[in-house]
Amino acid sequence: MKLRIINPDPESGIGKIQARGPNIMKGYWNDEEATAEVFTNDGWLRTGDMGLIDEHGNLHIMGRSKSVIVMSSGENVYPEAIEHKLNAYPFVVESVVLENNGVLEAWIYPDYEFIDAETSGQNRQQRYQYVSSNLERIRHEVNEQLALTSRLSRVLERREPFVKTATHKIKRYLYSVDNIHL
Repeated sequence: MKLRIINPDPESGIGKIQARGPNIMKGYWNDEEATAEVFTNDGWLRTGDMGLIDEHGNLHIMGRSKSVIVMSSGENVYPEAIEHKLNAYPFVVESVVLENNGVLEAWIYPDYEFIDAETSGQNRQQRYQYVSSNLERIRHEVNEQLALTSRLSRVLERREPFVKTATHKIKRYLYSVDNIHL
C-alpha cells in the first residue's frame, strides 16, 4: 500500500491522507457517483483523514478532515486527539470536543458505575462535588498536554450517551453549536 499527504501545512506537515494499493477498495457497489467522489483521477483513495508522515515513514492520523476545528487564530484543532486524552480517564466513557464562541469545550459522558463505586455512601451534594471536581481536574491535566490554542475552556457533564452511527461512532454533526442537544 502507498500513502501520500496532500496539501501539507508547511509548519506541521499535516495534510489530507490518500492511499493506493491492492488492498484498497475498487469503489462503491453500483454507485459510480460516490466512487468518483472518493477517488482522485489518478486512482488514490481520499480517506477523509488528516495526518502526517514522520521522518521514519510512520503515518500519524490526527483526525477526520470534516472534524477539524479552525480557531479564530487560524490554528487547526483536531478534536479526536483531545477526545482520546479525555477518554483515557476511567471516569470517562466518551467525549466530544466542540468550538463554542471562539473557545473549546468538552462534553463528557461519565462512567456512572465508576462514580457509584467511588461515591458509595455519599449524599447527592457530595456526589455532585465529586463529579464537578473530577471534570475540572481532567480539564487541567489534559490542558497541560495541549498547545495553548487547543486548550479546553470548560469540561461539562453529559447525562446521556451520545447518539452514534451503526459503526458506533458519535454523530458529531448533531452536537455542533447550532444544533447542540447536550
